Amino acid sequence: MPRTLARAAVLALIVVLALLPLPAHARSALDVAFDVADGRVTVTGTLTDGEEPLRRRVVVASLDGARQAEAETQGNGGFTLRFDLPSDLAAGTHEVAVEFAGDGDVQPARAVGAITVEGKATGQKPPSSSPTPPRRTESATPTASARPDPTPPAPTTTVLTATGPAESVNSGLLTLTGTLTDPAGRGIVDAGISLTDAGGEVDDSYTLTTAGGAFTTFYAVPEAQPSGRMTLTLTFPGADGLKPSRTTLTVVIEHTEVASPSPSPSESPSPSTTPSPSPTADRGTPSPGASMPATTAVQPPAPAAVTWFLLASAVAGGGALLTAAVLVFRGVNARGDGDEERSLSFLDED
Repeated sequence: MPRTLARAAVLALIVVLALLPLPAHARSALDVAFDVADGRVTVTGTLTDGEEPLRRRVVVASLDGARQAEAETQGNGGFTLRFDLPSDLAAGTHEVAVEFAGDGDVQPARAVGAITVEGKATGQKPPSSSPTPPRRTESATPTASARPDPTPPAPTTTVLTATGPAESVNSGLLTLTGTLTDPAGRGIVDAGISLTDAGGEVDDSYTLTTAGGAFTTFYAVPEAQPSGRMTLTLTFPGADGLKPSRTTLTVVIEHTEVASPSPSPSESPSPSTTPSPSPTADRGTPSPGASMPATTAVQPPAPAAVTWFLLASAVAGGGALLTAAVLVFRGVNARGDGDEERSLSFLDED
């Protein structure tokens, strides 16, 4: 008997586990408020996952099922939707819905309200009575109730401060820090801060505030930035319930030229010290006043000692041969005349 009860308990446990639902996607919730004035509908609200705000999600407003406006949620999950009532809108009650289609691991959400129109919508004053309470519709997540608020609170003033170096050079990298707070000094988190210079917005310097509203960004000074004062502007464009704000910084820039590398000897050959002679130049008679560099004069090589010795020997030998030839010639003439003594006497005369 105990064994049978144990088997039944195990079987019941298996059945219960099989029927348990699988983990679902995170839920989302819309908290909205409607306002109708002068024929214009304004919807404000927030989109959360029940605890944390959902940022950069698209929400859409529709009137009687017709799409009217859309907006993207801000860093705090807030959004504002505005649209005009059609001029041919019939009198009566009309449905205004705000929807988030869901994305990724977040389920969709929908909030529905109703407005009553008396007469034509154009120039219509807001109804004296509050809009009809929103009715619940079938949705994957519970639909948030719309809370009419004919007088939404005024946007909160924001205070943007920033600090950075007072001096730098062209091609330098500046580190800029600051805070975004409300007038009471409370930090505003996840607010986008943009940076602009003389050329416009610097995309690489866009940043978001962190805890306490603090932020840090960087700016690369252009290489061509001239010497003098340079102005940088940091801007918070505003968000739902928050007014925009901005601040400026002035940095004194000292422009320095970047030295180009010196060419190596192999890249730049030395100029020739002996210029090529002109084909039409007269080398023998330089023009008056012409300056002849010493390096361009070409001196003839001095004769070697051996050359002088050979030349002297040739002159001496030539003289001796000439003398012998004269003597022989005179002797032959003397023998031709038959006077042997006379032929030899020229030796004594000489």
